[in-house]
Amino acid sequence: MYSYGIIFAIIAMICWAFGDFFIQKTSRQYGVWTSLFSIVFLGAVVLFPFAIKDIPVVMSSAHLPLLVVFSLATWVVTLVGFKAFQVGKMVVVEPIMSFELPLTVMLGVVILKESLTSVQLVLVGIAFLGVLLTSSKNIFRTKISLEQGVFWAMSATLLMAFVNFTTGLASQSVGAVGAIWFMNVLLTIICGIYFSVTGSWARVIGNIKRHPKESLLVSVFDNGAWLAYSASVVIIPISLAITISEGYIALAMILGVIINKERLSPLQWLGGGASLVAVIVLAFISR
Repeated sequence: MYSYGIIFAIIAMICWAFGDFFIQKTSRQYGVWTSLFSIVFLGAVVLFPFAIKDIPVVMSSAHLPLLVVFSLATWVVTLVGFKAFQVGKMVVVEPIMSFELPLTVMLGVVILKESLTSVQLVLVGIAFLGVLLTSSKNIFRTKISLEQGVFWAMSATLLMAFVNFTTGLASQSVGAVGAIWFMNVLLTIICGIYFSVTGSWARVIGNIKRHPKESLLVSVFDNGAWLAYSASVVIIPISLAITISEGYIALAMILGVIINKERLSPLQWLGGGASLVAVIVLAFISR
């Protein structure tokens, strides 16, 4: 079973890499709220048949408060994170958000008393440093200026560590599918209320109709990432699952080179290679 947890974490890594690409694309095409709605609405509908058996457990008084907190935290961090991608550059936003890795690991170790071997901790450190090198274009410059998206990215990073942690707790309590389905339903309701109050339903539906491919892909990859991550933390420690899945940042940079024809410096190639190798080795030795 442990190997399945590793596989799910790797799937989450791949889906998040493609998910970030389409999140930036859709957020710039038709805004943060519509991008969020296209993700959670489809997720709520498609996952419903698979979540039916979990609904009694999901709606129980023992688990409902945790699921509400997890869902609301996800809603806030999604809006903040999407805003960072909308106004900022990927090369600026990604390295800041990578700090969710050590924060999430710390929460798992301190609160849940999860333990990693010395070799695993070294690989976690290599993966984190590799992500920083991959995402940082001018890491050795002494003059630092705040670019657009930095404030939003820093806020999202702090919140994302909490979301990663509560995702693990919620998935372990009610199951991966039930937790993600509930989150999608609650966020769909929130988006519906927002669109009704602002009178923007026609614009939202029109934007999705004009960009059906992007709307579908962002939902598939984002929901796939959360489902895979949720499934992995049911089997393996949260600190290990987030380390493996966090390799998506390095993978996203490589996708940028292949799809968007972006250029990386030798240092960025070194960081990306080191991060991916560390993740692969970590997955192999953790079986």
